[in-house]
Amino acid sequence: KKKKKKKEKKKRREEKRKRDEGIFDDYEEGAGAFTFENDEERRKQELETERQNLKDQQRKALLNKMKVSGDLQSYKEQKMLKEELMYAMNIGDVAKAEKLRKKIEEAGDKGGAMDNYGFRPS
Repeated sequence: KKKKKKKEKKKRREEKRKRDEGIFDDYEEGAGAFTFENDEERRKQELETERQNLKDQQRKALLNKMKVSGDLQSYKEQKMLKEELMYAMNIGDVAKAEKLRKKIEEAGDKGGAMDNYGFRPS
């Protein structure tokens, strides 16, 4: 009986050591399925990270292109003029609203390339 107890104790110690070190036998409960599922989830995360990085790179490239061509400044000015126009319309200042409308139209005529940010329509 003592030999049997020693063997069981040794076996439990060995199993605990394997668990602590992350060593799994193929025959342990769910080891294969867990590993496979984990691989799929990890791959999904990698693909999602790659997609996000690609989007960020494209966004940065477009922003840099807009900065270089001056479209970014033009865009900011247009946005500010539109906000001023909305404010003038809300307070009922028709004369100022007309002036702003003309400025926006003039700026819109200059910025033809800004509409597509340099991309040709297909």
